[in-house]
Amino acid sequence: MPFATFSFWLLLVWSLGWLALPISRRVWASTLLPDAGLAAGRILLLCLWTLSAFWLGFARVPVRFGALLIYLFAAFLLYFLWRERVELKTLLQKQRRGFIASELIFFAVFSFFFVVRGFWSSVENGEKPMDMALISAIARADYLPPPNPYAAGERLGSYYYLGHLQTALLTDAIGAQPRWTYNLMAATLPALCFSVLASLCAALTGRIRYGAVAAFLVLGCGTQEAWRQWTKRWLEARQGDAPFSWWPINYWDTSRVIPYVDKEGPHFAISEYPWFSFNYADLHAHYFAQPLALLVLCLSWALFHHVRAGINPRTWKIIAVLGALVCGAQIMTNTWDVPAYFLLLFLSLGVLVFHQQGKAIQLGRLAINGIGIGFLALIVAAPFLLKLHSEANPPRLLEQPASPWNEWFLVWGFFCSAWCLSMLAQSDAQARRKQVPLMRLRMLPLLLWGCFLLLSVLLDKEPAYVLSFLLMLFVWTLIYSILSDDPTHVFLCRVTLCGLLALLWSETTWAGFLDK
Repeated sequence: MPFATFSFWLLLVWSLGWLALPISRRVWASTLLPDAGLAAGRILLLCLWTLSAFWLGFARVPVRFGALLIYLFAAFLLYFLWRERVELKTLLQKQRRGFIASELIFFAVFSFFFVVRGFWSSVENGEKPMDMALISAIARADYLPPPNPYAAGERLGSYYYLGHLQTALLTDAIGAQPRWTYNLMAATLPALCFSVLASLCAALTGRIRYGAVAAFLVLGCGTQEAWRQWTKRWLEARQGDAPFSWWPINYWDTSRVIPYVDKEGPHFAISEYPWFSFNYADLHAHYFAQPLALLVLCLSWALFHHVRAGINPRTWKIIAVLGALVCGAQIMTNTWDVPAYFLLLFLSLGVLVFHQQGKAIQLGRLAINGIGIGFLALIVAAPFLLKLHSEANPPRLLEQPASPWNEWFLVWGFFCSAWCLSMLAQSDAQARRKQVPLMRLRMLPLLLWGCFLLLSVLLDKEPAYVLSFLLMLFVWTLIYSILSDDPTHVFLCRVTLCGLLALLWSETTWAGFLDK
């Protein structure tokens, strides 16, 4: 790889965070993120640049000219950096530990995955040929939608490609070729994810080191499949069939753990986790969507804080607009992500209903704001949606939960158990503060689960363990998202509600390219 390509790429991506700092420090005040939004602003500016180039592309402007927009943005933002240099210098001194930690995580993760891709740099396995074809076609596109790389004379209208456009813009902006920048992007995405999530987790936990640990736990830990493989080997070793060994494990199987059956026979559903995507490095829709998902979490945290604190409505309305723009980008990056993250923005905006004494906004106004966010997101993605011609079947209900209960708990049991322990700890705090009998709070989830199990027995004539457990967690979390006095716990409950709804959707519906 040419050294100039590597240097210009890293310099451009890294500088985006500092260029966006005048915006970031207003969205994520010093009380919200320890790096004042440095890492989140990097993703935000990259997203806004991509959306601007996207609309220019549909106005018949070649992508290579849209790539030059970043230099206009840079000149504009450099002016604000110079004008606010005194305030920014004070901010750097005040939060220097947060800035240093954020930058160290970004460069460390980027370097690690760049080295990994250097040793395994091939682009012929998995779906990399498709991704490379899309990036190359977009980088030389005269306008959008880009040429279809598999059909001469046709335009691409059957796949979401905003993440590939983002890579093409970075490639054109530094005058490079996709054959070099593919693996650079594969190193950039994990760096963006780790740095922004470490910053958010540091804010939620109150310690920078805890934030780094939490980011690794979220992005680095996968399913419990490795434990299953080790247990099987241990049992075989006890019986004398084979010697026990910790390594190697069947790495591929860790991302295919939930079985299902269709008319073609038994299969394993794709259950990739972030580290698997980082390591496998298919620049696919689900991979490009991860930084955007984390950005929505950070925007929701800022929106939640500003609305709850009763700060000037103009501030949180600007944040809501930014959230709508990012949701529009999600539609064009990985469409199925949008409902859960839109709901998170809506729940963050709706915190006034429950937490502002004497200042609660009416539900009608809340609904209008929520509809406005969704409508703006659809407008942002309108050119893409109007040109989309997907062959996917509409979602349909399953006759039974998608996952057998034992396989489902193999994937999610550890994480759900951790969340239940957190809820129990919160019930202890609630009992002490409000002098409520502790046993009553602790028995609540068991009673809820019992009711759901009984209902499933009456309706299905057999217990639907997975759905009943998810419904119990959903109702229990909903209660605490309203009653809890701890702002951090309220926000985490609302994040969890969105995740539980996404899981319930995946357990009860199927959407894909199968025949009807």
